Amino acid sequence: MEVQEKSSFNGTVRWRERSKSKSEDPKTRRIREKNDLQAICQAVKTLSEAFARLDRYSHDIPSIRPARELCGKIRPQLINQHGTFNRTLERLHNCHVSGSTKIIDSTRKLRFLVNSITSNESDYIAKIEDIKQYLGELIGTIETVLHLEYREV
Repeated sequence: MEVQEKSSFNGTVRWRERSKSKSEDPKTRRIREKNDLQAICQAVKTLSEAFARLDRYSHDIPSIRPARELCGKIRPQLINQHGTFNRTLERLHNCHVSGSTKIIDSTRKLRFLVNSITSNESDYIAKIEDIKQYLGELIGTIETVLHLEYREV
C-alpha cells in the first residue's frame, strides 16, 4: 500500500491509500520490457531495409542524394529526446535490461553518423557502411536479449 497526499480546492489536505499498481508486478514489467525490445527491433529492421534499398551507381556505390534524403527523414526521430524511440530506450535503460548499454551506445553512434551525413557529404560511402554495421549490431543484440532473457515470457 502506498499513501498519497491530495489537497482539495479549499486548502485542506486529505490522505488516501492506493493499492499496488499493476506495473509493479514483475511479470507485467517483463512483458512490457519484451514489447519495448520488440518495437525497437522492428524499427531498426525497417531502417536497415531502407538503407539496403538505397539507389546505387553501377558499382554498388550508393548515390549521395537518396542517402542524404533518407538520413534527413530518420534524423528527427533519432534526435528527438521526447520521441517514442528514445523514450523506449530510456525506459529500458532505467529498468536495467541486460544489453541496454550496448543498445544505447550503438544508437548514439548511429545518431552521430546520420547527423554527419546530413551535415557533411564527404566520405558518405564509408559512413553508410558504418550505419549498416551499427544497425546489424543493434538487431543482433536485441534479438539475442529477446531470445536469452524473454523467450519464456
